[in-house]
Amino acid sequence: MRDFCSGAYTRLVASRRIALVCLNYVHLLPVVEKLGLLGREGTRVVLETHDIQACQHAIRTQREVDEIDKELELRALSDVNAVVAINRAEYDEICERNPWAKVEFVLPTVRIRDEISRKWRPGASQLSAHWLDVWCDREDLQNLFDLRTPHSLNAFLMWTLLCGRGEYPMLEIAPDLAAIADAPHPDFSKSTEGTKISTVVGWAWGSRADLRALYPGATDPSHFDRQGLLNWLKDEGTREYCLEPDGSLAPSGSDRRGLPPVSPALLEAFVLARLFWPGRHNSRPRNTVIVCSLG
Repeated sequence: MRDFCSGAYTRLVASRRIALVCLNYVHLLPVVEKLGLLGREGTRVVLETHDIQACQHAIRTQREVDEIDKELELRALSDVNAVVAINRAEYDEICERNPWAKVEFVLPTVRIRDEISRKWRPGASQLSAHWLDVWCDREDLQNLFDLRTPHSLNAFLMWTLLCGRGEYPMLEIAPDLAAIADAPHPDFSKSTEGTKISTVVGWAWGSRADLRALYPGATDPSHFDRQGLLNWLKDEGTREYCLEPDGSLAPSGSDRRGLPPVSPALLEAFVLARLFWPGRHNSRPRNTVIVCSLG
């Protein structure tokens, strides 16, 4: 907890508008409090109990439940804006012993529409906190990419590599994302000489009608259009898309806007769920950071 509440994190929290803090277990409340988020205007703190920790400690140590510890734990639930209980018996006990806590009982069931689940590979979008922060700042990007489907997430990934890098050259491109960009595009077979068309160059060709009109046969390694596309890459593509002559990404910056690394799958879950203020399901997270799932 000492590291998490270091100066860098407290400065980051102080400089951002934070709509929602979601944390697991009551023992993480001191972290939220030390970061200045508990009771902060405009910030909701939602706590998922999972289990009453005093009971879990008793089970692990094979002893009787410490009732004083349990009383303190249940009393602390009054400090947050909302409590989510996933166990009916514990929900009933919390309501009985702390009627001031705002508790909801929710079965831990997640349903994903069939058309999403068939194509869903968590983390495939390589979404990062700093590029999501760019999306939050720009209404034009929010209108172009709603980030509610795998297709939209993939389209935003393509924008990041094709356009975003040029607009934000100091922002970091994670190694996994760079590897995707540099890999051979599956629709462009390698030539007999081993020359490849990188994924990012293939995306540029696919997204631009002028390139497809100039080099319609570029996917065929034996067609003269392939060499035409390679010549375009060396003459213009390297400058337009910040690429090396072989089609790989030119070096980028390392700035992450002061945001810590977060699992792409966790960020995808957030943007798909749209965990905003109650009654504002269509609102966009303008200048907002979500501290999600501490635990």
